[in-house]
Amino acid sequence: MAYLGCVVMVDVGTLQDGKAQIKKAYGTCVESHPFWKNKNISSNTKFHIFKSSVKSVLLFGCETWKVTIQITITLQTFVNRCLRTIMGIRWPKIISNALLRDTAGETSIILQIRVRKWQWISHTLEEGDESTEKQASNWNPQGAKRRGSLKQTWKRTVLEAEKCGKT
Repeated sequence: MAYLGCVVMVDVGTLQDGKAQIKKAYGTCVESHPFWKNKNISSNTKFHIFKSSVKSVLLFGCETWKVTIQITITLQTFVNRCLRTIMGIRWPKIISNALLRDTAGETSIILQIRVRKWQWISHTLEEGDESTEKQASNWNPQGAKRRGSLKQTWKRTVLEAEKCGKT
């Protein structure tokens, strides 16, 4: 089921939503291809356009995603491919991903998602106790839990990201 352009499902929504966002961002990147090829436009301008058009489409709704290693790798690969296209880097020419991001003034995609999540959390905490956002973030489903480890929820991924960031 889709709501506001995002896939809403119990278990596989994040991966499907990420792939759907990649398809939308790819369409934006392809439409801008003549712009990326234009030699009269500076690289900085191209990177600013990339951030404002392609990445805004790519990361739309990422605040609500349950971020996994698989989705992170998929998103980062897409961003790297776009940056290589913008910079005109083809196969025989080799450049590391770190140097690629440094040249473009980019940070890793996981850090960008974490920043967006924390911005959304701070916005949610500023709301009153009766707000839908606060109620949804504090919701605790009742019932018997399944055997094994706890299910990975959005809230747990945010708390784990906080622990990883502090160590």
